[in-house]
Amino acid sequence: MPPELKKEYEQLWQTCVVNSNNMPYVTWAANLCIKNKERYAKVADQVGCPWYIVALLHCMESGFNFNTHLYNGDPLSARTVRYPPGKPKEGNPPFTWEYSALCALREDGVGNIKAWDIASVLYFCESYNGMGYRSGSGQKTTPPRRSPYLWSMTNHYEKGKYVVDGKFDPNAVSAQAGVAAVLKTLEIRGQINPTVVSQATGVTKNVTWFNMYLLKNSNNNFDIGLAAKLENSDDTYATVRIPVPLDQINKFMSQFPNAKSVVIAEPSKAWPGELPLRS
Repeated sequence: MPPELKKEYEQLWQTCVVNSNNMPYVTWAANLCIKNKERYAKVADQVGCPWYIVALLHCMESGFNFNTHLYNGDPLSARTVRYPPGKPKEGNPPFTWEYSALCALREDGVGNIKAWDIASVLYFCESYNGMGYRSGSGQKTTPPRRSPYLWSMTNHYEKGKYVVDGKFDPNAVSAQAGVAAVLKTLEIRGQINPTVVSQATGVTKNVTWFNMYLLKNSNNNFDIGLAAKLENSDDTYATVRIPVPLDQINKFMSQFPNAKSVVIAEPSKAWPGELPLRS
């Protein structure tokens, strides 16, 4: 991965916010990832990737349908017809979901990735779908070159998508929750270790404490975020900014019984990374 692309992924992740009006759908997707976690993990363990990689691709390619190929959502009763066609090459239909998923992941080189930092996660998922938003007519997206496969239902995507293979519609809006939106929600739910997913500096260490932040916004409600302190290091991460009505604050806080502090910050404070961190 080129260094400039890695930096782009890290910066977009750090500033990524799930659109509040899309939260019900994003939450539904995250719930299904968690529900099927054990099944995803069995496949992930065989190819050497985190379980959530399989879950995210299953969400995007198949809408969580276990009767379809992880390649592209075609039925398991036959080889794939849509791109990529004729998959899996070996074996005879009907295929099991696990077999087809293993073939798809191995063919896409999942085993070549040794460290699953956030840039690697986003790069692999975007590559799995295709880089047409960067190299083809997808460059006309608004904002430019932002794939809905990654950023749909976040502040980093507005419109523009491939409606069928090779046909780009600049005004079409993705109805799917993008990879980043679901991943942010999984992180909030405690399903993903922030030392793995949010390691923007490439450091992998144990988290020694969390801070939870409530940032006042212009609507007199709050944006919520988490910060983590790394063991034996000065590195900290401030991630996940989601607007939440005041009456939901207590419900949110109950999800983080190990939070050692809550910091109220004024809207003038920058985000992320510049809020005062307290142990």
